[in-house]
Amino acid sequence: IDSRLLNSGGRVRLNIDELDLDDTITLTVVGDDVIPYQAELPILIDGESVAVSDVIVHDGNDDIPNAGETLTLDLELHNFSDSQIPAGLATVNSIDPRVESIASSTFNYPAIPANQTVVVVSAVSLTLAGWAPDGCVPAVTAIFPGNVRSAIPFEVFAWELTSQNTYAWTDSTSDRRIFPGETGEVAFQVKNHGRQSALNLSASMYFEDDSYTVLNNPISFSDVDNDSLRDNLELPFLVELDEDVLIGEMAPFVVRFEDDRGGVDSVFATLIAADPRVAGATGPDTVAGYWAVDDTDIELIRPEFEWVDNVQPINNTGMSDNWSGGAYNYNEEDASVLINLPFPFIYYGQVYDEITINTNGWISMGNSSDMILFRNWPIPNPLGPPAMIAPYWDDLHTGDSGVYASYDIQNDQFVVTWDCIAASDESPQVFQVILYGPTVSPTASGNGRILFQYLDVSPVVGNPTDNDYVTIGIESPDQTTGVEYQYWNFLRTGAEPVSDGRAILITDDLNSVAQFSEGSVTPIEASATLTGVEEVEVPIYIENTGEENLIWVLDSSEGPVPDQDFNTHQGRESVPGQKNGSVISAISPKDSWGYYWKDSSEPGAGFEWLNPPDQTVFTEDDLRLGSLNDGYFRGVKMPFQFEFYGSYYDSVYVAVNGFLVFQGDLILQYGTEQNRIMPSTWAPRRDDPAAMAAVWWDDLDLENGGEISIWTGEQDSVLVTWSDMSTHNQLGNPYTFQALLLKNGFIKLQYLDMDEDYLLSSTIGIQNHNAEHGLLINLQEPFMEDQLSLLIAYDSDWIEPENDFGILEPGEVDTATVRVYSDNLNIDSYEGHIIVRMNDADDPIWYIPLTVDVTGTGSIPVISGEEDIHVPFGYDIDPVSLDQYVEDETWGAERIRWTVTGNDELRVNVFERTLYVEKPNLFWQGSETVILTATNPEGNSDETSISISVGDVSVDESNTGLPQEFSVGSLYPNPFNPSVSIDVALPTASAITIEVFDVLGRSVERLSLPVHSPGYHSFSWDGSGKPSGVYFFHVQVAGESEVRKAVLMK
Repeated sequence: IDSRLLNSGGRVRLNIDELDLDDTITLTVVGDDVIPYQAELPILIDGESVAVSDVIVHDGNDDIPNAGETLTLDLELHNFSDSQIPAGLATVNSIDPRVESIASSTFNYPAIPANQTVVVVSAVSLTLAGWAPDGCVPAVTAIFPGNVRSAIPFEVFAWELTSQNTYAWTDSTSDRRIFPGETGEVAFQVKNHGRQSALNLSASMYFEDDSYTVLNNPISFSDVDNDSLRDNLELPFLVELDEDVLIGEMAPFVVRFEDDRGGVDSVFATLIAADPRVAGATGPDTVAGYWAVDDTDIELIRPEFEWVDNVQPINNTGMSDNWSGGAYNYNEEDASVLINLPFPFIYYGQVYDEITINTNGWISMGNSSDMILFRNWPIPNPLGPPAMIAPYWDDLHTGDSGVYASYDIQNDQFVVTWDCIAASDESPQVFQVILYGPTVSPTASGNGRILFQYLDVSPVVGNPTDNDYVTIGIESPDQTTGVEYQYWNFLRTGAEPVSDGRAILITDDLNSVAQFSEGSVTPIEASATLTGVEEVEVPIYIENTGEENLIWVLDSSEGPVPDQDFNTHQGRESVPGQKNGSVISAISPKDSWGYYWKDSSEPGAGFEWLNPPDQTVFTEDDLRLGSLNDGYFRGVKMPFQFEFYGSYYDSVYVAVNGFLVFQGDLILQYGTEQNRIMPSTWAPRRDDPAAMAAVWWDDLDLENGGEISIWTGEQDSVLVTWSDMSTHNQLGNPYTFQALLLKNGFIKLQYLDMDEDYLLSSTIGIQNHNAEHGLLINLQEPFMEDQLSLLIAYDSDWIEPENDFGILEPGEVDTATVRVYSDNLNIDSYEGHIIVRMNDADDPIWYIPLTVDVTGTGSIPVISGEEDIHVPFGYDIDPVSLDQYVEDETWGAERIRWTVTGNDELRVNVFERTLYVEKPNLFWQGSETVILTATNPEGNSDETSISISVGDVSVDESNTGLPQEFSVGSLYPNPFNPSVSIDVALPTASAITIEVFDVLGRSVERLSLPVHSPGYHSFSWDGSGKPSGVYFFHVQVAGESEVRKAVLMK
């Protein structure tokens, strides 16, 4: 009968006509994300009942209620009761904004006989708002004595305009474009969707951006009959563009229309400055204004094809050989890796410091390493990774070559090259994507420029299970918009066929003038002091001292400030293409723990051979196992606890065969001359994995000459050097290399003199104690040159930017903040640095040294014979329980190391933390014994023991390890075939329902699971027998639910 939206208060008034008392009304309530409600409503008459049964409209014209008109209403009143209703006074009101005013708010009505009707002439006079839309029924109510209410229903007739097309031109050109600094004419076409003609119109144009000025508001606009089109080409608007407007910029505007009866309507549209589509550009997307410009678009800023050759053995990251961290595979397909970017990259206004690279011709900003997706789809599309950049998305194999990632330092550009073959016919497909850093190719918005280049490509028809040809373009992080250049051999407007030598620039800034400015950063040095476990903020102030917008990007890192010889960029051109003396360096993927590596051409990894005078040379007497051929030397105590894959080690064991081991009790001699892939349970020996670092793991032999030395003269590093080492069979010339272990957990490998004729038999890499995690740098490839260094590092967990990106107008100042955490730090001093990158042609990169001091709290008690000693991690000691740091004797003893730091002051640091027993008996009571060892700087030590009694034990329920809230983890694997795992966290016991829907919203399967206890649970769904496609998993527990998406790909 009637259907309307509820108001903000949750109420609605429905108009119901011609009902009998024996009728029943069915009420249905629906909405987004709510369960539908339905009820049967009987019709009841209680006492006197009068209502408006009809409305007659008078407007002095056509008697049709038009928007903006003043109306006089005759009301027909009907008595629904069985007795006469006496004459009376009714009140009229309305809170509907579509009713501007009510001139007469009361009217008198005569007596109304039972079940009869009367007409009250000119009962109501009101004025409608000019913007009241066509087809609306304003809420106007008549209130009779006894608070009997009745709607006064009438429907508004109005004209309703929508924008169809926009036209722009200047007197000096006929190409439908207005350039920055010009005044041009703008016209547009509208369509009237209303039931009333729009007559005697005037129109005024308004822009959100004051860089656009309308010179002739208002103008007369032709009449627009209902369901017809009209434009103002004969009387256009005159619009002036400021000189600083960007080419290709989308400027939203609104045109307000008024007629002579008070009717109004507004039309929204967009003017594109110097519309690049006219010159052949493709786009733009609807959010950020990205365009795709190729090398044939001669009137625009356009790219020049200039291939960056980073497919070189020295720069091979090994990704094509070991992308999945598994078997050694020379023909990799459908693999993804996560890689650190060498600079923060801004994409759709978001800052990214890592990307996912896939063998199938796409990259994704951020972590999408769980997606492989060989089947290409159109853009935008949810069937793909978020924030995707697709230079050539198709089903590809690496063949005998691979995928290469590198950093061109001098031109501040990150290069990914695919040297692949098509899966369907093995034709070569060689192409690359380049991400430009903001210091050499800045844009007004800060969004980075992207370049696609094609060296040898030929789009092919795919396999029957694939989508034909390729997808080329970009997609937003939310996958709702993007720029599609080509899909299924269909070219978007302005696109040219992709062929050898093609270059496509993706940018939201098509101005030919570089957007460089000038900036200053303070302070030039920073420090922070943390007491115990806390976090502090370190502010950095950035000022725009130039005349253009200043774009800044904030980053941070552990360790000292790197060598800055490469930092200054002298005013690069903003058009990508020319490469001047590029230095190419390799970028590695992260391993599953987060370790990565970079070489000596990158910041912080520069080659600097170390040769301290007081090194200790190992002799045969120092051997722990084996001989000078394949032996290990005795363990050497390190002056610090070395953190490696989350464990702490205090000793290092040096192997003749070019590697280091951090677990002395696992060292075995035989079989270590055979270097392996890493990680591997055969490293260093079959079925005996160990925490190790392979510096140059090969079959080396000291009996053929050479020496191995170690140096521990500093408190923050350990140096091991292999000098003039030969292989057992004396193949080639001797090698000289070294490993530097740093207190912050980083490892630096340096190679001084390596035999260029025999480099195909070694392993370089690291792994943890059980080979579950590891980073392979090289395996039996010619990956080496003299004076090369490699830095093995991991992302900092104690320093990170809080706000990492900003744009400043001239004269403005921003506060960028870095947060420092001491959760995992000991009492000590630490070095880090803050990095600010700006579009300043003279000073694009600022390095700010950061010194962090972590201090303890509490007094120093006398410990001899004391019980109940508590040692917070990284703190001084306080007199409370030690039990949380000590395992029960059944599970093995733990040692806590004490260090004397003065004549009469004792400070303790907990170096090895065992915070729980795997399956403790929470009701256990008894005694534990802790052995305390005090060691002074001269190496003298003494031991004592403390017995600790445990009485009644209570548990802090807020820290039981149980989930604090309901959540559903990411589905894995994704895509899947045929089964997918679903992880569910339950804070309280609850039954679980998992319902699977297909992309059309149809329920595929419903799993009703019994009550599960609080904790973490994993379930799986088998998609065997189901077609490939997108599936949605609705997980519901008592009162809560979440939805996850996965792709079944067969």
